[in-house]
Amino acid sequence: MDKNKFEQLNPYIEKNDEMKTLTGYSPVVLYEDACAKAKEQGKIIVVSEPTLLMIDIDSSEAFLEYLTRLPTVEDHIEYVTEQMVTSFSGGSHRHIYIRMKSRMSVREQCAIQLYLCSDPVKEMLSLILEKKGDEHPILFFEKLDFTLDI
Repeated sequence: MDKNKFEQLNPYIEKNDEMKTLTGYSPVVLYEDACAKAKEQGKIIVVSEPTLLMIDIDSSEAFLEYLTRLPTVEDHIEYVTEQMVTSFSGGSHRHIYIRMKSRMSVREQCAIQLYLCSDPVKEMLSLILEKKGDEHPILFFEKLDFTLDI
């Protein structure tokens, strides 16, 4: 993936030599930094909870695959409801929120999100943040008028 597209899809990414070997870029390590960046961009931060999946779909193809894979998750893991919004990137980019009945670890969330076609770079960066002890390793930037209704 070229640098510009990567940065467009992941606005909280900044260069960092420590993580360069893994992804070429590093997540902002501190949640507070992400909040400051969101404020600069006129956006809000939505953070995950132990019962919330946050799936970052970056293409129409990924969305179709998400729809194909969702029944497998439904068959094995109970969930309450979902909410889908077009991400601020526009086009076929979507953020899908799924409220689960059971609590999950960050690693379980990332695994399920990845299975449901979430951006693999985002999921890897979330795992890195979790390992580094970040308080909110899974987050999305959303438009100011966004409300999570699930």
